[in-house]
This record gives sequence, C-alpha cells and structure tokens, in this order.
Amino acid sequence: MYANYSKWIQKEIEGSSDYSKPILAVNPWRQQRASGVVVDAASKLVGWNKRPVVSGIWELYK
Repeated sequence: MYANYSKWIQKEIEGSSDYSKPILAVNPWRQQRASGVVVDAASKLVGWNKRPVVSGIWELYK
C-alpha cells in the first residue's frame, strides 16, 4: 500500500493527465487489496500475469 503515501505516484498520475496518457494499474502478485489512489486514476486494472498485462496495453492503445 506504499502507493497511497508516495508523492511520486501522485506526480505520475498528474503527468499522465497532462499528456492525456492512460494508466494501466497492475495488481501485484498475491496482494489482497489494490491502492485506492492508483485504482481511482487507472483507465484499466489488470492482474500480474503476462496475458492480462499485454491485453490491457493493447486495449488502452486502441
């Protein structure tokens, strides 16, 4: 849950907004809860495995 407290996460979220870039949130392996800050800002949330990450990137790219 470090992302909830990191000032850099907020700067990255603001930067993605400034440049109109989507955010792909990747839920870490075996983590029960995702960061609310990241999930709220994300365009898409995916699991940790290769296939969901690649699919999420392609979906946001289109």
